[in-house]
Amino acid sequence: MDPEAGRKRRRLVGLIASRIALVLVLFVVFVAMGLFARNGYRSLVRSDVFSLRQLHVQGAVRLTKKDILDEMGVAMGTPLLMLDMDVLQTRLVLSPWIKDAEIHRRLPHRLDVKIEERRPVAILALGKLYLVDHGGNVFKRYVPSDYVLDLPLITGLERDDFNRDSEGKRNLKICRNMLKRAIDLIDRAKKNGIGQGKISEIHLSRFDGDSIVLNSGLRAHLPSHGIEPALGRLAFVLGDLEKRGWAARDIFLNNNVNPKEVTVRLAHDRSRKPGKTN
Repeated sequence: MDPEAGRKRRRLVGLIASRIALVLVLFVVFVAMGLFARNGYRSLVRSDVFSLRQLHVQGAVRLTKKDILDEMGVAMGTPLLMLDMDVLQTRLVLSPWIKDAEIHRRLPHRLDVKIEERRPVAILALGKLYLVDHGGNVFKRYVPSDYVLDLPLITGLERDDFNRDSEGKRNLKICRNMLKRAIDLIDRAKKNGIGQGKISEIHLSRFDGDSIVLNSGLRAHLPSHGIEPALGRLAFVLGDLEKRGWAARDIFLNNNVNPKEVTVRLAHDRSRKPGKTN
């Protein structure tokens, strides 16, 4: 064998071996760096370097910061990098009091929470009592600790009305529209000087006109259409009764033949003759 060829072959084998060794060394180094980075990141995530120390809440009226933390399932001091903002947002909107929520992480120590609370405007009576918001949504069963004051009661609906009909369709849309009608009636009454604090009950009817019951026990029977002028006449009659010092039991504004005619049934079975109001 040619000595020169042998030397070249040995040099080639040595070069290949050194390259393989270098690749192995680099591989070991990169693996070690990856493990260090992963463990270092895990340690950073779990450390208190980015722990929750400040909670900024916007839009809360009823709920406290503690309520917000409880709804999210988060405690002060929790590492912020361990929190999933989407999960926390989902937890918040599952609360009956929260209509919408936004959450932002502000490193190193703050969590910003913006919520839109549901505001109850009435209580629905369905055997048990439920809170209703301005959109006609039944969002929570009422409990005394809710501390809602001067909210009118909505009656006239039954629990079966919320179940499926004979065709298997839900009547929720119909019921919600009726609830929105009751809330609209409350708003219109307030605009006509019949304040919400004076209204005890709104009774809904599927076929006839609805009625308003005041805190005094007086029931105003409304027409099925022409609500706005009827409420104006009701406000006028209430003012007239107050001036005269009379107590009424019923006011009938549901004369479809003559909508301007109002009949007042006074307390103790005394009646005032039907008359016209402008």
